[in-house]
Amino acid sequence: MKFSPVLLFSFFCVLFGEVEYNHPEFNWQTFETDHFKIHFYDETEISAREAASVAEKVYEPITKFYDFYPKEKTHIILTDPDDYSNGAAYYYDNKIKIWATPLDFELRGSHRWLQNVITHEFAHIVSLQKAMKAGTKIPGLYLQFMQYEKEKRPDVLYGFPNALISYPIPGTAIPPWLAEGTAQYMYENADWDTWDSHRDMILRDRVIFDKMMTFNEINTFGKKGIGNESTYNTGFAFALYIANRFGSESIKGGTLVGWGVSLTGEYRDETPLRHSLGLQRYESNTKSLEFYTLGLDYVFQWPERPVQFAFGAEAGSVQLLPKGMNSIDAGTAKLGWELHGEAMHYFVFRNQLVHAFVRPAWRVYQPELEAGGTTEKFNAGGLSLTGGMGIQF
Repeated sequence: MKFSPVLLFSFFCVLFGEVEYNHPEFNWQTFETDHFKIHFYDETEISAREAASVAEKVYEPITKFYDFYPKEKTHIILTDPDDYSNGAAYYYDNKIKIWATPLDFELRGSHRWLQNVITHEFAHIVSLQKAMKAGTKIPGLYLQFMQYEKEKRPDVLYGFPNALISYPIPGTAIPPWLAEGTAQYMYENADWDTWDSHRDMILRDRVIFDKMMTFNEINTFGKKGIGNESTYNTGFAFALYIANRFGSESIKGGTLVGWGVSLTGEYRDETPLRHSLGLQRYESNTKSLEFYTLGLDYVFQWPERPVQFAFGAEAGSVQLLPKGMNSIDAGTAKLGWELHGEAMHYFVFRNQLVHAFVRPAWRVYQPELEAGGTTEKFNAGGLSLTGGMGIQF
């Protein structure tokens, strides 16, 4: 059998939802504001003009809160052909669809409908577009491996496929309960949607009667009544906890940016051991992360090749802290360990010795967050792959 591996990179689009119609029998019209394009027909004109005013009012608080601004004007469609009420955000299309009839729902308190739904859906647009790995033009990526049977005729290039491995890399990886929770939080001091007694009753009932939903259950919709509402409320409660416990800045997240110091001992041919001592500190919008490590590697040289391989381990401490706080002020950090391998290639560039490396590692830590007199533990670790280049002095 001929072994013919093929690695494919392919883009995909996600299509979901029911078949919908644009109702061509209506007299559709459009007008623009500074940041939105409003689409409506004659019967929804009053709602459309109010929606435009609301959208412009919440544009600045939401975009400033998430520190993200859509590249193009967001489309808002006002429709009302059915006895139905809802809103939907199509963040790949930068489009919001709103049914103009107010939502009168027994499981939620009273809210201003257009103010609530427009703020909610535009928070979806901004937060989810910010979370995209490759923007709205590339929804995701497939890595595929294919193998073919041995060809049976000389005029056939490949036989039938007999193996196919696909690995999807989504462009957005935000669970629905978290997406809905942050959209209901909206932004700091927003009050179009609030945590009321109805929401509290639903979650309190689940806790009292030991019916809390699992992660798999809150990661999907398609339930009935209280089931779907429990997904919304679980996410909303979590978003409120994060905001109240760690500050509203934690809702929008942030990238860890920091510095590191690493000292590496020399090794000799008769003793191919490398000792390392490292200190790293990273800062995000709300948190600091500190690593202190001590490691030992066994290094060997590929015969007659400028390539070296190393296998070793590191042990040390790590601590997750409120921004600006040093570990000395917050108590003892948790210990952790790392097993890693490393491949290094050396070459000369402009009379300077340069090395490139690839380093797969398995790291296990359990950092602690000290704040408000209590300690919170987080599981941190997993398989990582890093690489880079350096100059030998």
